[in-house]
Amino acid sequence: KTAEGYFPILNGSTTDFAHPYAMTYYGDPSHEDAADKPIRIAHLLNNPAHIDDNQLWGVLKK
Repeated sequence: KTAEGYFPILNGSTTDFAHPYAMTYYGDPSHEDAADKPIRIAHLLNNPAHIDDNQLWGVLKK
């Protein structure tokens, strides 16, 4: 199950509704060099029950 408060960001210009393109981050966002890693577009994996962590996004609450 996808963790509460996290969600995939999808590209809506596709007809592949089972595996649409999604924002994907290849790397560890906790590392100092995280800003140097590009965000890429890749097919959404394991939709809808167990989406990979590198395709989940959230909102930072302060």
